[in-house]
Amino acid sequence: MKNTVLLAFALALPACSHTTSLAPGGRVPGHTIGATAGWRALPGAPTIAGKQDDVFFTDASTGWSVNGLGRIYHTTDGGQTWTKQLDKPGTYFRAIAFVDRLHGFASNIGTDYYPNVTDEHPLYSTVDGGVTWQPVTAITGPMPKGICNLDVVDAQHLVGAGRIGGPSFFIRSSDGGATWTSTDLSAQLPMLVDAHFTSPTDGVLIGGSDVTDTSQCTVLHTSDGGQTFTKVFTAHASGTVCWKLSFPSAQVGYASVLPLGSATSSFLKTVDGGATWSEKPFVADTYGALGIGFADETTGWIAGEAKDKPAYRTNDGGATWIADASLGPYINRFRFVGKVGYAIGSTIYKLVLP
Repeated sequence: MKNTVLLAFALALPACSHTTSLAPGGRVPGHTIGATAGWRALPGAPTIAGKQDDVFFTDASTGWSVNGLGRIYHTTDGGQTWTKQLDKPGTYFRAIAFVDRLHGFASNIGTDYYPNVTDEHPLYSTVDGGVTWQPVTAITGPMPKGICNLDVVDAQHLVGAGRIGGPSFFIRSSDGGATWTSTDLSAQLPMLVDAHFTSPTDGVLIGGSDVTDTSQCTVLHTSDGGQTFTKVFTAHASGTVCWKLSFPSAQVGYASVLPLGSATSSFLKTVDGGATWSEKPFVADTYGALGIGFADETTGWIAGEAKDKPAYRTNDGGATWIADASLGPYINRFRFVGKVGYAIGSTIYKLVLP
């Protein structure tokens, strides 16, 4: 039976993942961002009452966003204005990623989980910058039920994973998305939520150990491009799902942890490219963490699902956290391109780093 806490969360929020890169990060490992940097809501950005799912930029000016209402938006001026490119009721877009300004992909959660989702196509592609979209049918292996995240490793290599609530599939492409292969990982990790690869061969998948409220946040690691995966972390406490990944460098990465009930708040950190992980305390109360994003190895944010709880910021790699009132609720994804950051929640926020 599907997790009732997750389903209630889904019903409450119109609600997977990728950290955008600038060949392949646009970040300077070890550089500390000044404490004066603040996020600002973009007045022209798409806005809904609950959570929007993903935003992706190929450079600081050109980007796209998606949400669970079946809508894709596009900006060419750094988020000042947005144009609706697609409105597809019955589709729940969870992730979006582009290999360049013309060629991109958007993933759908699929049927039989969220209400009112009738679209069975897990993946769409565009070759004209999002003006038109077509279902991807060149998938070898079992057809995924739904895909929660997309990660661009380089111009030729892309990966994706999903879905929340199961079943679990890992997809990859080595030809720029022209063709894909799919692997059913349900027996190894019943819930897959996010994926990130630091190279075409080395990467991690995160999710939950089962599809009930006894799930444990779990991390899988591969060093052979996804041919095999090894379980490298499982949370001690039940009632958690690993939600989002952020890798500010090839070696240092972070993952947010979503409690399904009253589990103690925490986050995960790796300093060896995802081969091993440590679980670290976050805030004192139970905090429904969603998005996590690091601009460099030490400066980052965790944001949550509750309107009455703030986002938090760290300047010391997660050793301490302070509330950051410049971000609003429901932040599900952070993206950093060079010295510009974007975060998507009820609306879209922008950060210009010093």
